[in-house]
Amino acid sequence: PPSLPQRPSDPAHVVRFDRSGWVQQIDLDKLIGCIPTGQTMWVETYPGRYAIEGTPIGDLSTAPDDADADADAFERAVLAAIRTGDTRTMQQDVSFGLRQLADVALKALSPGINDPTTAQDAIFHSAAVLAELLRRDPPSPVRSNGDSGRIVLVHQPTHDDLIRLAFDEVRQTAAAMPAVCIYLLESLELLTETIDGRGTGRAESLRHQAELVVAGCAAADNLPADVRDVEQAFQKRFAT
Repeated sequence: PPSLPQRPSDPAHVVRFDRSGWVQQIDLDKLIGCIPTGQTMWVETYPGRYAIEGTPIGDLSTAPDDADADADAFERAVLAAIRTGDTRTMQQDVSFGLRQLADVALKALSPGINDPTTAQDAIFHSAAVLAELLRRDPPSPVRSNGDSGRIVLVHQPTHDDLIRLAFDEVRQTAAAMPAVCIYLLESLELLTETIDGRGTGRAESLRHQAELVVAGCAAADNLPADVRDVEQAFQKRFAT
């Protein structure tokens, strides 16, 4: 990842949301185009985050021209580059699809529904989506457009964030269901194979999830024989 430019300790000019709602899309070209030449804007928001009126979008390295009209025009241009709405969308929000698949699995595992087959289906569909993301490097957080200004996207989902989103809540809910724990271990094994050595951090995050699956099953009120089945499934897939 590129080294990020030094951020001023005291923001020179903070741009704030003028409305509340989910951040659905950010037109990066439009946003970069409105940054004054030679200046940097640190963007705090991202698609998939909820915006509350009055909270910061980001801050500029130096203030626009002293004239109020120039500052107002800059803020209007920034706001025009960011679309908010009542619901999340998947156009730029890479984590929303994973969130929905995790919700399907969680609902299927709930006591009122108790449908492990649907949970299994959601787990493997989620793994297929996650595989597409893990095989790729995230885009650079620093964007510029020729001699124009530049923006720094302060918050972007990491590979570890996406892995945790796909597995954390599901494995916690499935701890007392050894069969579902084995489904989780199988999906984690497949993901480890599909990344094929791309980034040790990704493989370590996947193995850590597998270890947590086993630990959760052992801590739940399961029969010793069922816990052994899960432990053996882990050893078969992750012993090396």
